[in-house]
Amino acid sequence: MSSERRFHLICDEEGCRLDVYLSRKLSITRTKAKDLIKEGYVHISGTLPKSSTKLKRLLHIEGEIPEEEPMTLEPQDIPLEILYEDEFFLAVNKPQGMVVHPSFGHHKDTLVNAVLAYLEKGGSGRQGTEDRRQKTEYRIQNTEDRIQETEYRRQKTEYRRQKIEDRRQNTEDRIQNTEDRIQKTEDRIQETEGRGQGTEVRGQKAEVRGQRTEVGRGSLEFGGWREGEDDRNGQFAMHNSYLVSFRPGIVHRLDKDTTGVILVAKDSKTQEMLSALFKERNVRKTYRAVVEETIAENGLTIEGNIGRHPIDRKKMAVLKDGGRSAYTEMRVIERLDGFTYVEVYPKTGRTHQIRVHLSHIGHPIVGDIVYGRRARLLTKRPFLHAYRIEFIHPVNNAPIFIEAPVPDDIEEFIKSKKREEKETKF
Repeated sequence: MSSERRFHLICDEEGCRLDVYLSRKLSITRTKAKDLIKEGYVHISGTLPKSSTKLKRLLHIEGEIPEEEPMTLEPQDIPLEILYEDEFFLAVNKPQGMVVHPSFGHHKDTLVNAVLAYLEKGGSGRQGTEDRRQKTEYRIQNTEDRIQETEYRRQKTEYRRQKIEDRRQNTEDRIQNTEDRIQKTEDRIQETEGRGQGTEVRGQKAEVRGQRTEVGRGSLEFGGWREGEDDRNGQFAMHNSYLVSFRPGIVHRLDKDTTGVILVAKDSKTQEMLSALFKERNVRKTYRAVVEETIAENGLTIEGNIGRHPIDRKKMAVLKDGGRSAYTEMRVIERLDGFTYVEVYPKTGRTHQIRVHLSHIGHPIVGDIVYGRRARLLTKRPFLHAYRIEFIHPVNNAPIFIEAPVPDDIEEFIKSKKREEKETKF
């Protein structure tokens, strides 16, 4: 285990749970912190603690974060329906059942595997292979920029490591000096005669202990970064960098069983620009869905903060207090026999936003076994489809308008549930 994976904390809080404290100080999830404690990677004063251990000030917490076994991703020749492609990004019609992001539990048959194979062959979507020379030059320049940036970061990290080592040694010297002063003060108290002198010396003792606390507060060494210095998130994120490197072009997400348009950037610069468009809400997204029951209104606006369900933490829910603001617009396309075919426009991008909001108003998506009611009896997956995406191209400023055809299973369900009397569509 390299020293860069080790950490040493001197607790600066009172009464906090150990797993909560580690999660906050090491910028890792609470689950990850619990695993480290359970597997014996964390020690307090030489003993193995529990996750629920309540901390006291000046406790020394030491441990290490074990190296993750590298995950290898291989290109897989999985057929893709390319809706749009240029030298900067492509749009794919994601099929039902395909996972977008690779993970240690699912690193094969993902969209990333398929895209890697597609790009390895040079791509052959609707735009063909035009401007390949320009594309290659762009990638070469982008690679050179990344190499230079990596070298700069390496030098910066090396400088910080040296700085950390110097500070660590200095801190240890100061702590030892403080311990010596405390011992001398205690000896003086025992030798002092008279109440006035004793009070004065005890005041000095309190002052010295205060200095000790100040010295101990926030002493953290981890992977070339010390608490309080810049770029701490970047340094702490290094142990998860494998995830970033294996999905560099994925700009936004779709659930496993949601179909439709998804964008994939071909390089990091384009990914940053597309991500900025989403963050600034300059992308108009349109979904189509079939929901349970008949919606009387022709259009609705749904507002409600979304956060973790207070009881079932695997689900999201509309919350009265807390959560993050969420805003969804919806219009009816067609009323069916006991169902409604709708078009949905999410204005924010919260987890499961459309599914949660539609369920909240009493019209969950057909097939949604998490937020629906009759889902298991009707379909094998939620009938939610990312139908259209619109934005201004981040490089050439051209308007982009991409649509993915509604899948056959949704079309067939709609056809089977049409009312006998033909109804006007909106």
